[in-house]
Amino acid sequence: MEKIKNIRKRLRHQRSVRRRKLGLSTPTQIICVSFIAVIALGTLLLTLPIASRHGRLDVLNAMFTATSATCVTGLVVRDTWTQFTWFGQAVVLLLIQVGGLGLVTLTSFFALAMRRRMGFRDLRLLGESVSADGYDQAKSVLKIVVGLAAMFEGIGILLLLFAFVPQFGLEGVWISVFTAISAFCNAGFDLFGRFGAYSSLAPYVNNYYVQAVIMFMIISGGLGFMVWVELCQWYQKRRLSLHAKVVLSFSVILWLGGALGLGLMEWNNPATLGGLSVPGKMMASLFQSVSTRTAGMNTIDLAACSPISKLLMSVLQFIGAAPGSTGGGVKVTPICFLIVKDGNVRMMPVAEPASSTADRIVEMVPDTLDKLTAYLDSKKKD
Repeated sequence: MEKIKNIRKRLRHQRSVRRRKLGLSTPTQIICVSFIAVIALGTLLLTLPIASRHGRLDVLNAMFTATSATCVTGLVVRDTWTQFTWFGQAVVLLLIQVGGLGLVTLTSFFALAMRRRMGFRDLRLLGESVSADGYDQAKSVLKIVVGLAAMFEGIGILLLLFAFVPQFGLEGVWISVFTAISAFCNAGFDLFGRFGAYSSLAPYVNNYYVQAVIMFMIISGGLGFMVWVELCQWYQKRRLSLHAKVVLSFSVILWLGGALGLGLMEWNNPATLGGLSVPGKMMASLFQSVSTRTAGMNTIDLAACSPISKLLMSVLQFIGAAPGSTGGGVKVTPICFLIVKDGNVRMMPVAEPASSTADRIVEMVPDTLDKLTAYLDSKKKD
């Protein structure tokens, strides 16, 4: 046993020395480099002949696709279904999953699942990755993040099976898996290029079930994991933190406000909503409002939208999702508090006004770790 412990110590020391030689002295640097490594590996795999249906994808387009998938951006230069084989699609999906949850989060989870002892530096890196203060909290946050992601993605896959298996047969299972994970991670990639390159979800503009499920997945990933923890324990505490209230309230305002704005501006546009029924127009407007903020999927022709509609969608994209979520953007909480005048939130009272915008953000944005600590303490008492 003593020999094994010494070997482990030497291996950890060697890893630490290699990291210092590479200039990786902080967790932030390691996380950044890990993403670069994932993108490089994804680029290599996507350039393989087995990844493409016809010939090989050039390095530049492969790198762009790998970067877009890892950063869950959703921009594509080649249609995913038209260009890639099952192998290439699987590579893209893995990049989406790694980018949505984070490489450090996933590798740390599997290390804990295999009951491998994590060193001090590994725990510090994990804490930085999941924004946790303290190593016990980092492990707990990790389990919550991975558990919620697996639960929501499983629900989405199951619900989409009812729509895609009858339509595509056995291939519908793979399409359900790909679509559910892409929607939850707010990535925007899809496999519906068979209906026309870059068609996205336009073929399902009259399928309210598919749109509703995908909106549910986008919202699930975009609200943030800690908000879901609070919602799950609401029946016990009967209260929500300021952070959760702001995220939920502002998100609803953006969803409904965006849908109303897009609906009014595109109602009679024959190239977008004009040819749909009234329920179809309402559903398409809501879907576009929800998807535009973080996911990038669409059921209408975005190129045919009016300039003012494109401006509105750009604003929604800029705001993005909630903190601690799989979505991007500058996040809803900073935007919400930036529009507050004299430190008073119109949705709820604030004790003291801040002296500046920066102070308002620092003082009013709640610390999610406090919520998590209270949650873990309550579980220990139970």
